[in-house]
Amino acid sequence: MTEISILFVTLVLIGCLLGIIAIWSRRKLWVRVFATLIFLAFSGTGLFALVDLLSRPKPTNLEIINKDIDEALVLAVNVEEGIAIYVWLKFPNFNEPRAYAYPWNLEMASELKKAIKQANDDRTQLRMRQPFDPSNEIRKAPRFYSLPPERLPLKPESDPLKYQHPSISA
Repeated sequence: MTEISILFVTLVLIGCLLGIIAIWSRRKLWVRVFATLIFLAFSGTGLFALVDLLSRPKPTNLEIINKDIDEALVLAVNVEEGIAIYVWLKFPNFNEPRAYAYPWNLEMASELKKAIKQANDDRTQLRMRQPFDPSNEIRKAPRFYSLPPERLPLKPESDPLKYQHPSISA
């Protein structure tokens, strides 16, 4: 949420500069009052627009700040066939997850479906490699994958040729 606050403060400061220029100009009083009202409407509209954007997934081609992230944890997926692939991602070193909308791609959707099935079968997490790579080139490694299952604990070492009755403790 801190990014939205910074964006809104920047928007209001720019609007204030425009408002100050309009108020201090040598115009009639009604023109300056009208300019002040336009500034207030601009600030209110900007606030509502930014708050509304919080609930919408961001298109991946608009990601600028986090475009170099190599891997992300996939928390949720919603595939709308023919429309988009909506993914909720958690990045390393970030506290909150973020929602993104990928353009519809049949290959990506089938790869995602296989990875989800594998992750459910193995009871592991689903991961995504290079979430913001714009190229559609053929990859050697799949974009979506599940972590390998956890290794079972090692058995205690014992001599297999020596018999010990279960009622006798060692």
